[in-house]
Amino acid sequence: MRLALGAGARRMVRQFLAEGLVLVTLGAVLGTILAFAGLRLILTLAPDSVPRTGEMRVDSAGAGLHCWSVGHCCFPFGLAPLAQIREHNLANWIRGAGQRSMGVGGQTLRKALVVTEIALAVVLVIGSGLMIRAFWKLQQVQMGFDPGGTLTFSVSLPAAGYKNPERLRFVTTLQSRLRHPCPV
Repeated sequence: MRLALGAGARRMVRQFLAEGLVLVTLGAVLGTILAFAGLRLILTLAPDSVPRTGEMRVDSAGAGLHCWSVGHCCFPFGLAPLAQIREHNLANWIRGAGQRSMGVGGQTLRKALVVTEIALAVVLVIGSGLMIRAFWKLQQVQMGFDPGGTLTFSVSLPAAGYKNPERLRFVTTLQSRLRHPCPV
């Protein structure tokens, strides 16, 4: 419609890039919110079910990769609709005949995008199935001992508060008693 009203190629490129930037940015913000919410949900609901949950965080390297991918996705996905507007007869586009008389390039691009989307979906489904299967098998592994009734813990004392000899003696006594517990 903008072409029929006289918009030039530069204006169309700017419009599609602006629309692509808005959509990609909204997707990135939503993805970031979901990452933080998902991490908080995992840490809240099942902190002991995933190993090393204390080390889990959304770090700057991940955020940088996220921003880089957002910036690079804006151009190809924002300009993809321009590949279909190569037809010179605007009257056909306005009447709706542009869908039926689309050139070979437009149909090839559309088919390639559909095939790529289906292939990525299949890869994701297979990958998630394999991950679930591996997690299930890890739960079934025999460790060679019975972990039932076993208690583990760690003691972390601030180094600044335990520098004087009396408190240092407490720490060494505690460590030796924990290494060699008395029988109950």
